[in-house]
Parts: sequence; structure tokens; C-alpha cells
Amino acid sequence: MASLRQLIALLLCSVCYSAICKEHFCNMPQILHCEFEVFGIVQGVSFRMFTEKQAKSLGVRGWCMNTRNDTVKGEIEAPPEEFAQMKIWLEKTGSPTSRIDKVIFGDIKEIDSFTFESFSIKY
Repeated sequence: MASLRQLIALLLCSVCYSAICKEHFCNMPQILHCEFEVFGIVQGVSFRMFTEKQAKSLGVRGWCMNTRNDTVKGEIEAPPEEFAQMKIWLEKTGSPTSRIDKVIFGDIKEIDSFTFESFSIKY
């Protein structure tokens, strides 16, 4: 289902075909958002620090934190390409001494604007 922003852009572009319309509406980047939880050996191995470093290098926003269940959970939001790269990093790479057994990602949602200013570690 198309978002309101996509419908407005389609309507505007079909009416005026102007460069301004295409520049400001049709090419607006999509922002994806989801929650995640990483299971395995992810505490005491600098997982959160490496996650923050990777997210910032990709321009991904959100947060992560340790849980009482020895997992790391958080939220990520980014344009599709960077979002996909961060998901793969969380599933396959992590910190050098971590062991990732599985990652559960919540529903992926399209959002109109960023919720977070950057990526941070919560304590």
C-alpha cells in the first residue's frame, strides 16, 4: 500500500511533470524502521560499541542496549540500502569477539521522517 507521501508525489508529478516536482517529491528517500534483538554472546564483547560505530558509518539512526536476558536490543532507521546493510551486519558480523546465534527483527515500517538524530547506546 502506498504511503500518503508517495500518493501526493504521484499526483503532483502526473499533473505538472515539472523539475521541481520530480526533485522535491519523487526522489524523496524512503526511510525504513524496525526493532531488533540479537541473541548469542553479545554482552561483554563490545557489541554495542561496534554496533554504534557501524551504524554511524552507514548513517543509520536509532539505539541499542543490553537486556537482562543477555541480549542486545534496539531500533534502526535508514534509507533502504543502508537499512539492509545494517541488518546484514547485525546478523552476520557484530563485534570481533561476539557470537551471533540469531537476530529477531520486528516489522519493517516506512516512516516519513527520522525519529532519532543519530545512533546511540542506551544504558
